[in-house]
Amino acid sequence: MSDIGPMYFSRTARFDRMGDKIVAVDPNAPRMITMDPWPELVFQMADGQHTVAQLRAYLASQYEKGAPPGLDEQVSTIVRDLERERLIRLHSEPVTLPFYLAKPVAEQNPEEVRKAMERDGFGGRRGT
Repeated sequence: MSDIGPMYFSRTARFDRMGDKIVAVDPNAPRMITMDPWPELVFQMADGQHTVAQLRAYLASQYEKGAPPGLDEQVSTIVRDLERERLIRLHSEPVTLPFYLAKPVAEQNPEEVRKAMERDGFGGRRGT
């Protein structure tokens, strides 16, 4: 597996909150996706402004006695899995998320979202 550490990562799916969980709107099928805690954290942090290496460093800093063995590999696997599911995308440069990917669905004006998504060509089964 190649090192994805220097790559930026961004959401490619809209999301909402259900209680304390994040639910992604699958950009490829008419369904909602709930995630386990680690993938949910990666998805939530996928703002296009941070690299996978920064994510790894942040997660490692949460452990008082240092990161557990295999943390880097686990993070890379989760990032790759989310990328394969087309819920996130990797980039060589930072990107700015459109508002309809940056904020929960419940905090958005549906008409503004529809217009912006049409303008951007976002929707259907192609993701972004």
